[in-house]
Amino acid sequence: MSKEEKPKNKLNVVVKRINEKIAHAEAHGQRLEFAIKEGDPDHGFTAPETALAAFGSCILSNLNKGAEALGIKVDEARIEFDVTKRFEPLGFESV
Repeated sequence: MSKEEKPKNKLNVVVKRINEKIAHAEAHGQRLEFAIKEGDPDHGFTAPETALAAFGSCILSNLNKGAEALGIKVDEARIEFDVTKRFEPLGFESV
């Protein structure tokens, strides 16, 4: 493996505060915008929404992998979370 190649199990994500309201997360040339001031959704995904989106993405990735291994064709899949948000400390009361 050359020095420029990254091992497939290594991740690099940079989260940078842009201003008092917005942060950006960057990975492999892609960028996401997040609300970091009082969870104002006008400025992007809030921190709890970001965590849920990542969890849903992991579930769908595993669904795709399992379906492929079983030879099952998946035309559509949807994960929906209904959550009670906790403010102090920021997190979830129930999912």
